[in-house]
Amino acid sequence: SIGFAGRKRCPTNPPRPPACDPAMQAGQRLSWHAAVCELWEAKDTLLDCLASAGLLSKETFDARLHRRRFAAARRAHPCDLRSSFADALGPIGTALATANFVGMPAVRAMQAASRSLSLSIGAITSELRGNSPMLYVCGGNDGREALQSAERFDPVAAAWETLPPMSQCRSAAAAAVVGWRLYVCGGYCGQTRLRSAERFNPHEGSWEVLPPMSQRRTNAAAADVNGHLYVCGGSAERFDPAAEVWEALPPMHSRRDVAAVVSLAGQLYVCGGSCGNEVLDSVERFNPAGGAWEVLQPLSQRRSAAATAVFAEHLYMCGGSDGQEVLRSSERFGPASGAWQPLPPMSQPRRDGLAATAAGCLYVCGGYDGKAVLSSAERFDPEVGVWAQLPPMSQRRLGASAVVIAGRLHICGGRGDLPSWQGRGREGGLFTAERFDPASGVWEALPPMRCRRQYAATAVFSGEALPVDTYQTTLL
Repeated sequence: SIGFAGRKRCPTNPPRPPACDPAMQAGQRLSWHAAVCELWEAKDTLLDCLASAGLLSKETFDARLHRRRFAAARRAHPCDLRSSFADALGPIGTALATANFVGMPAVRAMQAASRSLSLSIGAITSELRGNSPMLYVCGGNDGREALQSAERFDPVAAAWETLPPMSQCRSAAAAAVVGWRLYVCGGYCGQTRLRSAERFNPHEGSWEVLPPMSQRRTNAAAADVNGHLYVCGGSAERFDPAAEVWEALPPMHSRRDVAAVVSLAGQLYVCGGSCGNEVLDSVERFNPAGGAWEVLQPLSQRRSAAATAVFAEHLYMCGGSDGQEVLRSSERFGPASGAWQPLPPMSQPRRDGLAATAAGCLYVCGGYDGKAVLSSAERFDPEVGVWAQLPPMSQRRLGASAVVIAGRLHICGGRGDLPSWQGRGREGGLFTAERFDPASGVWEALPPMRCRRQYAATAVFSGEALPVDTYQTTLL
């Protein structure tokens, strides 16, 4: 008989035609092929009927078929081994090393594969917490002095953890994650700009001092481009983690203050900013393969201190200042077209805003509108091409940190009034934190940080997370 799935693809002992008759052989082969096709068609039809009746799914059938074939292979090739993958992962050290190597997505897939694997992985759950995405906040200042301390937020446990302090105080330093290490470079220690750099190993829980940069930098930009750490602030240089040396890059076409610097498609983009008293509309990018800066199409208008993010292979710039007023306009750049495309304006002027992408939308929060620090938030949906206002944050925030973890926007610190050099600010840094869930459309208060922080170096780090790659630069 054919059997349930038509798995008899050909007769067990087909009659052989006389070897001397090629025409008869060809005809017999065609007959066998037609029979096999009929069997497969019958199998597919029967599967469809069983699936429609809710009696058997294709996945269950494929799994049963795999087991039968695997059992047949074991019978044909006997093996006395009785150990399973779960047995191999039995020792805690082996399981932890495997999990750290493959990353959390693969770990979750292993847990779903079988009960025994789930038990093996469950035994190292606490050790694996270091692989879950966490928000790292380093240095900054509390409104009075630069900070040396660092801490991280675990979204799963909803708790802050104090980290070992950095080698020195740093405010407005640059941060990026490269090759399983968190790098913090430059900044201001309260007396002078810094050229020192260091990196944190989350698995060992320790800081390592690195060779210093060639120049002092504060409010610089840091980005991971093809496994190298790039730092831009006036001039640019890159750090090779393998050789542990800094390499000077060719000079940019324009020195820039408060420009946007992003890593996109393996190249480094520097956009807008200001040079002295002149706000710039120029854009250039560095190609590591060619080792040179390339001038690109300029922005539609001059911009400095714009909210900037990379989303769906496009570079977005929103708001900022043209030197005369704070802007509402926004635009995006597509590397494929090499052109800037104007977008609808935001609901209000905004400079030094926080930008991040989540749930298929671009979010812009806080900043300064030319009169006051903002608590407002809005998002841009590229599918419909419109901005939508969101519920405001719980506090006004300028100089805060914003990252996306597990699809939710996390914001911490900053200040609620203007710095003393811009107004009569007295509030200083904030220690509060909150997050926005795009699904519910609600802001949720988070536990406060251990100390007040503004202009801190921030990154997301884990076995599967990427660092924030959008920053602001300051001229040397």
